Amino acid sequence: MKGLIIAYTEKFMHSLLNTLPESLIISNRYYYLPSFGNILYLEHLSEQDMDCIYISDEVNDQLKDISTIVEALASWFYVLKENGYLVISKTSNLTAQHIQQFLSDFAELSEFDEQNVPYYMVKKRIALPTKDVLHETAIKLCEQGDIDRAEMVLFKLYMLYPRFPFCYLLQANIWLQTKGVDYANVLWQRALRHTCCSQNLIFYALHLLRINNYHLGFQQRKDCLFKQDYFPSRSPIIPNMLDKRLCGAVEKLKQKTLLVWSEFGLGDEIMFGQLAYYLKHHCHVAKLIFMVQKPIKTLFETHPDIDLVLDASLMNETSFPDYDYWVYPHDLLAHVSEPFNLLPKRYPYFFAKHENKAKFSALMQSDKIKIGFVFRGNPSHENDKARSVHNVALIEPLLQFSEQIQWYCIQKEINQQERTLFDKYSIPYLGQYFDCMADTAGAVAQLDYLVSVDTSVIHLAGSLGIKGFVLVPFYTDWRWGYQGDENLWYPTIKVLRQRFDFNWTPVFERLKVELHEIIANRYNEEIV
Repeated sequence: MKGLIIAYTEKFMHSLLNTLPESLIISNRYYYLPSFGNILYLEHLSEQDMDCIYISDEVNDQLKDISTIVEALASWFYVLKENGYLVISKTSNLTAQHIQQFLSDFAELSEFDEQNVPYYMVKKRIALPTKDVLHETAIKLCEQGDIDRAEMVLFKLYMLYPRFPFCYLLQANIWLQTKGVDYANVLWQRALRHTCCSQNLIFYALHLLRINNYHLGFQQRKDCLFKQDYFPSRSPIIPNMLDKRLCGAVEKLKQKTLLVWSEFGLGDEIMFGQLAYYLKHHCHVAKLIFMVQKPIKTLFETHPDIDLVLDASLMNETSFPDYDYWVYPHDLLAHVSEPFNLLPKRYPYFFAKHENKAKFSALMQSDKIKIGFVFRGNPSHENDKARSVHNVALIEPLLQFSEQIQWYCIQKEINQQERTLFDKYSIPYLGQYFDCMADTAGAVAQLDYLVSVDTSVIHLAGSLGIKGFVLVPFYTDWRWGYQGDENLWYPTIKVLRQRFDFNWTPVFERLKVELHEIIANRYNEEIV
């Protein structure tokens, strides 16, 4: 048997080992070492690593409150094998009430007081629910609107699997809507105490971004990925470029040439194009080069502050112009300490070319309110199930505003169910004519509003200064924040978000109210 002895005294252990059942006498004994991690978290030991863990009252200095008691029990239980034992001195701050309150669903408690050695023996049950089962149960309860029971399941998930990042992700999203940012901050700090694994570090960085702490969030993200030698770009970097990667503050960019390297999706690159004005006119970059994906190259060429736009698909080791520094778009704000909302910006910063607008002008002649929509994104996107609206029954009530609104389908692709619905209401399908994002801009620039799920098209509308509504799921992208209608990136875009029930219906009800108000403002009608 393999056992760990935590915060022991020779007297306690000698007496204890003389009273324990023979089945608990350990042959492979480990005394706590700092290399195991913090005494309360044992973050460097593996899941189900020990048959027994012995805990004396020397831990009392660290078990100062209920929060640390909960965290310690979860950590020790995680390291314990199923059918294993926690043996806890009764003189410690851990009481039978604590054990019953926090571990009763997973453990059996026995109390002993033999030869003046009082201790609790907590046996970990076997065949406990897996983390995936508990997580899925919590999500289903959220979908049913039963948040209290969902949080009970999440607490069980935490007590059994305190290193599982998704229990923190779901709980933090709930607390941000019910308790506020401070509670979510405390939760993520707890996650990092249990383990600083890369996934927890990335989730924490995304949390910081969602609460608009861009400097620290992007710094955390950059440091985490860089330490792993992980470069997420769709356009692989060239090894000899590492020496020129931007480090330190942006002040060093004055009168230098900066290359912004293509990294993630089209929407990301469109969004970070907003920083070109700041780089050019505040950091005084002499020459600003953006390397972007092919579909958005001509769009980027309309930006007044970008000196050169490169097509990422055509780049190779010999085709780059001279530059002093390069940087990923997502890393830019890691070098900027000033809050993002105070940075000088140009708005709008992209523009539709005349020839692209002319391509759609005949199709978009209407005296009605012109509203485009995108209800589905790329089905291969990792979050498509959550971010796209697949139920056309939610969409049809909006299309019934056809007397006052001329709808346009801006989606790149539509399925047969959508095609049947759009034909029913004679909605032009413009997406079939888009050859590049400049074409999409030509159509979007002629709209009064755009309604879209979180795809590159809503970023395009925002960059063009077009009014719109973005429909976001409960697990939303960091750039839309956690709460509220506004966002830091696009002043013309209003955020309509799911709550923790993962339900689109209230979002569409809210959208209908917004449409009534738009119609009333245009036609002086009463909102019904």
